Amino acid sequence: MPTTTKVSTALLGLAALLVGCHQTGDGYDARFLLEADRAAVDFGAVTLPATSAVETLTLRNTGRKTIRLAAVSSASLGVDTPTFELHPSASTCTTGAELQPGQACTLAFTFSPERNTPYRDDITVSWTSVRDDANREETFTRTLVLRGEGDLDCDAEPAWRDAYGVGKDEALTQNTADYDRGYAAGQAKDYDDGYRGAYDRAYESAHEEAYVYAYDRAYDSFYDQGYDEGWAVHADTWRACDAGGADGWADGSAIGSEDGAVVGHDDGLYDGAADANYQAWELLDDAERWGGVVAACEEAWAWFGGASLPPPPSDPTDEEIAGMCEELGFSENRDSSALDDGYKAGLRDNVEYQAGLREGAADGTSQGTVDGTRSGNRDGRQDGFDDGAADGKADAEQLAYEDCYDAAYPAAYAEAFDLAYLDAYWLAYDQAYVDEYDAVMVDYYETQDCEVVLFGG
Repeated sequence: MPTTTKVSTALLGLAALLVGCHQTGDGYDARFLLEADRAAVDFGAVTLPATSAVETLTLRNTGRKTIRLAAVSSASLGVDTPTFELHPSASTCTTGAELQPGQACTLAFTFSPERNTPYRDDITVSWTSVRDDANREETFTRTLVLRGEGDLDCDAEPAWRDAYGVGKDEALTQNTADYDRGYAAGQAKDYDDGYRGAYDRAYESAHEEAYVYAYDRAYDSFYDQGYDEGWAVHADTWRACDAGGADGWADGSAIGSEDGAVVGHDDGLYDGAADANYQAWELLDDAERWGGVVAACEEAWAWFGGASLPPPPSDPTDEEIAGMCEELGFSENRDSSALDDGYKAGLRDNVEYQAGLREGAADGTSQGTVDGTRSGNRDGRQDGFDDGAADGKADAEQLAYEDCYDAAYPAAYAEAFDLAYLDAYWLAYDQAYVDEYDAVMVDYYETQDCEVVLFGG
């Protein structure tokens, strides 16, 4: 039944609304919501070799229903051991623990860096909704972050300080060797190397600049010539007259039919109703209308709807830390640009190379300018004339087309409008008159239990 369909649709909409009322801005179900007191546990910088103090993360049931924690262990949370470690003995969040609304528990972690580098670990906390029907329980997750940084203090022990010095000396020695190799490579260049490189760069730059300048000047001067020629040879425009007449007739017919039908219909309704009411008034003294509305209502309800501990972290040995300090001394004092600096210095001091560089640049600039000007003039003249001719032809055709089109359109429109208007008016008038007359008479006669005789029937 139609009413059943409507009520069912409304109930579905109500169910969707009720479900939406439970959603938080980040997509969680507000009835079963577990939130942390912070999104990230930051241990800061921890000096090697050492383990940080215990940091706790508080989880609180901020929803309206009881929730149950899933497995709570380093493995289930995804803790990157042994760098980060979960300490169950210092934690109150345990596997399967149920938290009533407002209740909280804590997770305890430590950080044991092994290298002089930043660390980050994304962990995942899982919980389920507590329901009478276990089949309806849902699982939710939230991602939190553990982070910290290993801090290497090479001045803490003499052996570590000495190792840093060794790395620094190695870096300085490497820098000197790289500079010398680069300088030798720069000195090995000769006149031809300088000339070729400078010529190519100068030629390309000069050619491009000269080409653009010459192209623009030639294009502008020849565009006008092409435009004039294109205007003079535009195509015939007889098609415009036919198109204007056809479009005028089509628009006039369409609008005339539409206007005539609307006015004729309204006039027919008015006249038909007036005549029918007048006749009924003469024949009947009274008429009574009756009606009723049948409504259906329905009611509905809906419900919405432990792993083993990781091994303890192993602190780096004094030898391992000394190795880190040596690497740190090398990396902090290593100059990756030493080779390039030496090469550039070798080129600057290379007399033959510099002479080739100067002469190559001069020759490249001269020849590039000549070639660029020649090519720019040629292409600019051709493109300017072609574009001008095309635009001139198009403008001439368009102007002639519009003149003929505009001349033919109005007359055709007016004639078609008049014919279509009259046809549509009387057709709509006759039909509307009969329909309205009959409808009014039927209403009056039915209220009197009279036999209905339709107008014209």
